[in-house]
Amino acid sequence: MANLNFDTARLHLRQLTPRDLSDFYNLISDPIIKKYFRYGDSFGEVAESIISLPATEDNAIKLGIFSKYTNQLIGYISGSNLSHGELLTEFFIGKYFREQHYALEVLNSFFNFCHSKGYNCFRFAIEDGNIASLKLLQHFPITHYPEEDFNSKVETNRHFNVYKLYYC
Repeated sequence: MANLNFDTARLHLRQLTPRDLSDFYNLISDPIIKKYFRYGDSFGEVAESIISLPATEDNAIKLGIFSKYTNQLIGYISGSNLSHGELLTEFFIGKYFREQHYALEVLNSFFNFCHSKGYNCFRFAIEDGNIASLKLLQHFPITHYPEEDFNSKVETNRHFNVYKLYYC
């Protein structure tokens, strides 16, 4: 498997291991993260959703975001291969780290890293009400594709707006 790890100025991104699951579970216990991300309700469900599908360049790039200084897990970013060159991108930063501009740092580096792996389109499905993610993405030349907006097939009252960033 290819090395999917990389660093930013303050962060180290790497695949999560079973050792990280407890920290990941604690991170996603934040009500804001739970509102927008569904990894499961129990520790076992969360572990299954994160570890069960191995990440490779061909199907997904799934990385924990760790502080270089403390080695603490502070967030998560993933890109799932939708088609050749296009990744469905999801990310979050834990509540104690949101005001430190980590997400902007991570996204810049993630786009560069994934572009070096052959990806040139990043798709985001932003749920109604997720103002923080939308505000963050406005730092980039994203475009809303209203014809691709959708409602959740599993849960009622969940509407997603689709945005894309083309990386040249």
